[in-house]
Amino acid sequence: MDSDRESERLFSLRLSRVMGDIGVSRWMIARRRRTHFMMETIENVGHWFSDVNVTKYIFGSQSEATTATGMASDTDHFECIKNDEVILNWNNWQYGNANLLVLKDELTPPQHCYLQRLRSDCPLAAVQTESPDDALDGEGRVILTNTSLEVQDIVQRFSESGEIIRHGPSMSHDEMFDNVRVHHCGQLPQECQFMFHRPRPGHWPRPDTLARARDVGVFLVPQGYTESPTKHSMCRSKALMVPSKLPSYPYSKWQWRFSTTLMERFLMFDFSHVQVKTYTLTKIIRKNISKPLYGDRFSTFHIKTAMMFTIENYPAEIWREDNILKCVCLLLKTIKRWVKRKHCPHFTISGVNLFVGKLNFWELPKLCSMISHLVNTKLQCLFHTHMDNIGLRLLKCSGFENVSRQSVSTRTQTCSVVLQKLL
Repeated sequence: MDSDRESERLFSLRLSRVMGDIGVSRWMIARRRRTHFMMETIENVGHWFSDVNVTKYIFGSQSEATTATGMASDTDHFECIKNDEVILNWNNWQYGNANLLVLKDELTPPQHCYLQRLRSDCPLAAVQTESPDDALDGEGRVILTNTSLEVQDIVQRFSESGEIIRHGPSMSHDEMFDNVRVHHCGQLPQECQFMFHRPRPGHWPRPDTLARARDVGVFLVPQGYTESPTKHSMCRSKALMVPSKLPSYPYSKWQWRFSTTLMERFLMFDFSHVQVKTYTLTKIIRKNISKPLYGDRFSTFHIKTAMMFTIENYPAEIWREDNILKCVCLLLKTIKRWVKRKHCPHFTISGVNLFVGKLNFWELPKLCSMISHLVNTKLQCLFHTHMDNIGLRLLKCSGFENVSRQSVSTRTQTCSVVLQKLL
């Protein structure tokens, strides 16, 4: 037993060293984050001088410093329209701004809402459409759809091929950049206050992190509910029925999704460097093992959510460099528990199942078997990982200086065969 514990400790230290070698170190994490904050600030200063009506935010793996060169991660850009004011009730209406009122009822899909356009000169509902993205509902209200037709035209003009690259709600002309045009709401909807009221052990998130996260509001992202492939809404409210003159608008085109990305940024930046290594290592495993089978339907956001719950539920003392192996296994066990339940909760929004619209129920037992194999073999798959030469680096750290790439390739093929038989 003691020898097993010592071997796990040595393996964890080697993993930590390898992660540092590929750019996931305390110094590089801080530098990456400073660099992207500086890029974000410089770009927004340029917008102020050029009167561009958007504020740009840089999110994702690059700004979080949870990536490595071999992962080839893209950069997520949110472009927030400045003069559009999203409000939760009529009392927050502002003169001179394009006010958008959040509409929800008991049949509205989780994490989603509709946006009603209001007049800017007086607190009354708009009665005429103003843009190609506006539509009239069954009660004559002007609803802002998520089609972003004007944005599509702009992106298409910048694209050399004339094609638009789409990843979820993003539209871009460059594969390495995801651009999403969003609206900001300074208030927190009821379901987005979940993180501040539910029971928790108390050591994480820290009180100062929670205080800052509470004040940043939410984004409204142009993405409809994804429970079914056709993306029809479950809502049967007659007020939001599609008029006969607009047969081309399914409900998903009317819906906007709440995004707590700014909250998540505070939480991510509160990770220790060991927690960043643990999370990034699990992302590498996902990209090499599960992505060939599930694509991005089992995503890094599932892993990020599981990481936050794992940090919250386990004591701070376990997050050490000589314990990274156990930390990754605890993270994988959190995901496995959700896979068995067929339910992946959202960390900051209540009533959301992140598996909906992503993974089919018949795929979950296979994913569960894969995770069990990874935990039971104590991440031996990492010795067969080509990304950033992780396998070779681990072998050399273990004293195998003369190991060849051919031998690693052979062992990788053997590992793949084992996983295929398991699934």
